Amino acid sequence: MRKLLSFYDFLNESEKSQKKKVLFISFTDKTRGVSYHDYLKSKLDADFCLWTDLVFDDDEISFNGNQLKDYGFIFIGVVSKHPDYFVSVEQYAKTHGIPTFKYGCSPERNNKMFQNRILSTNNLNPVPTIIAKCSEVETDHLIKEFGLPVVAKITNGSQGKGVTLHKTKTSINDYLKKNQNQTTIFQKFIENEGDYRLFYLGGKLLYVIERKSADKKKEFRNNYSLGGTVKRVDLPKEATDLAKKAATSMKFDVSGVDLIKSPEGNWFVLEINSAPQFGTKNGKEIVVDYRMVLDQFIDLIKRKMIQ
Repeated sequence: MRKLLSFYDFLNESEKSQKKKVLFISFTDKTRGVSYHDYLKSKLDADFCLWTDLVFDDDEISFNGNQLKDYGFIFIGVVSKHPDYFVSVEQYAKTHGIPTFKYGCSPERNNKMFQNRILSTNNLNPVPTIIAKCSEVETDHLIKEFGLPVVAKITNGSQGKGVTLHKTKTSINDYLKKNQNQTTIFQKFIENEGDYRLFYLGGKLLYVIERKSADKKKEFRNNYSLGGTVKRVDLPKEATDLAKKAATSMKFDVSGVDLIKSPEGNWFVLEINSAPQFGTKNGKEIVVDYRMVLDQFIDLIKRKMIQ
């Protein structure tokens, strides 16, 4: 049972918690010339380290001579490259009762197959999908399930890389033959005017970005990294409710939920990113100020440190 504190004790515990440092592990420093670390240091008493800066000594973990259990909060950044470190730190934090926040997800949830199954099981309207090795898939079956065109994605792609559109049976045949040993994500192509990224932090919707291809005739992908445009928008409750349920189903601390709307008005979940980029520009125009998102992180950290 959790100990109940008097108001005086609560203030005392809050003061002690706020005097402890925050440790950021593998959290991005600079993006487009902006230092996230400098901004966070101006608001928090914080240390920053890489996964490989940590020292594992029997049952103790330390950084720069400081035991991790002496920190008041651990902010866990990019997980994907060092899942072995992450598992140990996560267990250590639980053992010592250190509050944490994960910008990224645990290794077993960091795959498209698991994500698609969770969305399908919970009736959260994922884009119709088949994931399989190319040698195990037949062209006629893909066309029967999705019609034409068919989208093919590599399993470890990002920012639109490794995504191709196949408008004919011949094109699909050629792709399957060329990539026989490759596991691929095949999806129904949803005609669209753009797609949407909804940014959730701790279940709270911070903002929505609309992404559009600069020229649909030349580029079907809406990614900003491929020359697309972005702007802040609002979406109807139907869409935000679907996105929130999708984010909750994956149990991520932070989520970038990608939605797309069909010409018939149906909303589909494209994917859920557990470590979405949040400082967004459209050319020189600032669409999302990184300080707004970092301030939300800071507020969350301070609240968790005194709970």
